[in-house]
Parts: sequence; structure tokens; C-alpha cells
Amino acid sequence: MIGASNREDSLGNLIFRSIIRNGYKGKVYPVSATSSTVMSVRAAKSIIDIEGTIDLAIIAVPASGVRKMARECGEKGVKGLVVISDGFRELGPEGRHHPYRGNGNSECSN
Repeated sequence: MIGASNREDSLGNLIFRSIIRNGYKGKVYPVSATSSTVMSVRAAKSIIDIEGTIDLAIIAVPASGVRKMARECGEKGVKGLVVISDGFRELGPEGRHHPYRGNGNSECSN
């Protein structure tokens, strides 16, 4: 969960909390640039720092950080991505022409 946060009003906190509290049985790794733990779970600074294979990454960061996070997922060999972000089309022309358009761009995959 890239963008996991301890800030209760953040999307990253809502998503991570929902996964944990709803009894998901698999491994869940919070990735946070600002916290060493999220909801008492040790957090990585980058998805690249997590050992082992990752099947799915959820990216919940502002649009300006999505491209970097997607590239790191590609480097790590993550099999699937879910991007939940704002700052794209809903912001008007500047968001509509954002360099990462979520279209399978090979820059974001390994």
C-alpha cells in the first residue's frame, strides 16, 4: 500500500485501515515516505525495500508522485497496480496532459 499514512483524514490511511480491519489474510506492506510505522505495522520507505514477490500494489499518492511509484513497482516486478489518485483530468488541462496517463506506458513497467 504505497502512500499509507498515520494521518486519519488521508486516503492512504483509509485504504490501509480498511485492508487491515476487514481481515485480509495475505501480507500487507505499508510504504510511507514519512513514517517508519503505519498503524503499528513497520513501513518501508520504498516498495523496492520490501523483500520477496509482490502481486499487487495500491498507489494512493498525488498525481505528481504516481509516475515514480509506478516505475519503482516495475523495477520490483510487481504484477499489478491499482492507482487511486487525484490531480489528473479533474484538474482541467494541466491534469489531462499529465505525463503519466495510466495507459500501460512501458516506462512504468519492467
